[in-house]
Amino acid sequence: MELAGTALYPENDSLGNHVSKDTYELVKKELGDAGVPLLLIDKQKPWFPCFDHHVTEIPAAGVDPSYGIDAYFLRKASAQRVSRNSRVLIFK
Repeated sequence: MELAGTALYPENDSLGNHVSKDTYELVKKELGDAGVPLLLIDKQKPWFPCFDHHVTEIPAAGVDPSYGIDAYFLRKASAQRVSRNSRVLIFK
């Protein structure tokens, strides 16, 4: 299944049904302060906006993605000539 397919609630569900009222109010406030309509994330499961924020905002803040945990393990795998398609990776 595609990532976006697992990230969205079904048609009759939304984020507000899965987080506390306080959390939902905070999300609405933060989105409003950022000029982002709640409608854009209301159908998304809580982890997806965080993932999206990680992908877009952290690099914009000057954080170098080459220091991320995924890049670290890809470098280790490359050094050991482990295929990226391997299901199990064992590192020494």
